[in-house]
Amino acid sequence: MTLPHPEAEGSILKAAKAAFFFLSTSGIISGMRALIWVFRLFLFLLLFGFAVKNDDVVVLRFFFGAQWQVPLVLVILLFVTIGVLIGVTATLTTLYRQHREIGHLRDQGAAPPAEGRGKAPIAHGPDLPETY
Repeated sequence: MTLPHPEAEGSILKAAKAAFFFLSTSGIISGMRALIWVFRLFLFLLLFGFAVKNDDVVVLRFFFGAQWQVPLVLVILLFVTIGVLIGVTATLTTLYRQHREIGHLRDQGAAPPAEGRGKAPIAHGPDLPETY
């Protein structure tokens, strides 16, 4: 793999700086929004470089002699996607349960007692003070 010419790298950086300056000063995009887009571009380029460096073919061996030959980056992408889906599913089930419980409490018309709001919480334990 050949490295890009240093002057080409500098010209790309100059163009990016000029585009950022134009967008931020013209009012088209705010400074924070531009910073977020710069971060997204950096993250994309980082992941793209990671994918290019890990293009080797790996063999996944399953039961009963089944094999699957696929590029390493696709295996990593597949398992990251599965992990994200599991996390999102767990979060959504918790949010749905809380939403359902809040709706149930609203239907009951249950409000916490007003006299209990002003009291200090009672805490017991070896390292907690007896009173507040």
